[in-house]
Amino acid sequence: MGIKELLQKRNDPDGYFQLKMKSILLELENIKEEAVASIRKEVEKAKQGVMFSDTFLDPAKRIAEQTARAEISDVKAGISEKVEAVLAKIDTKTEDAFAKIEGEAEATVERVSKHLDAITEDFKSNLNGEIAGIKATVENMRGPEGKVGENGRDGKDAQDIDPKSVVPLVLAQIQPDKPNTMVDKINTATNKIRLSLIEGLMQELSDLRNAIMRLKTNQKSAGGGGGMGAVINQQFDGNASDTTFALTYDIAGNSTAVIGCRYNGQMLYLGDQFTISGKVLTTTFVPAASTKVEITYIRS
Repeated sequence: MGIKELLQKRNDPDGYFQLKMKSILLELENIKEEAVASIRKEVEKAKQGVMFSDTFLDPAKRIAEQTARAEISDVKAGISEKVEAVLAKIDTKTEDAFAKIEGEAEATVERVSKHLDAITEDFKSNLNGEIAGIKATVENMRGPEGKVGENGRDGKDAQDIDPKSVVPLVLAQIQPDKPNTMVDKINTATNKIRLSLIEGLMQELSDLRNAIMRLKTNQKSAGGGGGMGAVINQQFDGNASDTTFALTYDIAGNSTAVIGCRYNGQMLYLGDQFTISGKVLTTTFVPAASTKVEITYIRS
């Protein structure tokens, strides 16, 4: 029996024995057909040699049938013995094969285990050597021992304190500068604060300069006269719905004299985040609730 059949019997014993039984039954049918054909052949020979009468033919048929049954029974018995012998032989070979495989597996495991033990011992030995070297290096690096320190005094017993009560005490020790003090320090400082460091200031100044220039240009083109109007500052509340806000006055310079427009303190740019049409300020987005939209402009 090959390794393939052994693995088939081990992995699927039911399927393996069903296949064997089909093969045995097929062999049994072939033997049966051969026996029946042989008996029919003998009967035909007897018919050709002797003229049977009806009284003689019936007993001859019965004898032939009995003989055929006996031969078939013998054939079945022989087949059963062959089947049992084959199965016994298969079991023996299977057990021998598994015993051999188990023996080889145990030998392999033992060899691998010994190899791993040897590797582990080498690793432990090398590690111990490395540790010993590190210890020696540390010992050589250690400086001379210092003097023995004096015993400290016993502390007071601790008390349970609420952290919330400690915070005010700490904040009381911190004295932040008052606004006027901060202004005095800035004005008297040797190094002045650069305008570029103040967030948004340079943009505000640039927008203001451009608005004034546009206003002067428009006044010149209109023939002059009248002077610039007052600077107006208006605030509007966002409600997560409206995007248009009514101004009190027209903006000078054909609605271009906008000094600055802010949303919650963040600078907005004309044409990008807002537009002006007459006395209507329109944002290109929906201001959220509880927010502020503020505009500073020069009235016409």
